[in-house]
Amino acid sequence: MPNCRIIFAETFDKDLRKIASYLIENDFDADKVIEIRRKTEEILSKFPEIGGLYREKNNIRKIVVLRKNTIYYQVVGAKIYVLHIFAGKMDKNFD
Repeated sequence: MPNCRIIFAETFDKDLRKIASYLIENDFDADKVIEIRRKTEEILSKFPEIGGLYREKNNIRKIVVLRKNTIYYQVVGAKIYVLHIFAGKMDKNFD
């Protein structure tokens, strides 16, 4: 299933902005969010179904990127929708 189109949902981008804010507030390198996004795209473009099923009913999968960042995504035909990210470094979930 190579040559899939990867679509980053607004919810994912919102999560990344929250992570960047957290990193800045805690004196970490906020450029890490760029690396997370790039690595997510790199992995999913090569191996779209690499992630374990999180919610089988909706075909939602999850992978861990750069150690503590869990990415939730959905494969629909030749498209991959990257839905959310949970940063394990942070001590709270996103709304």
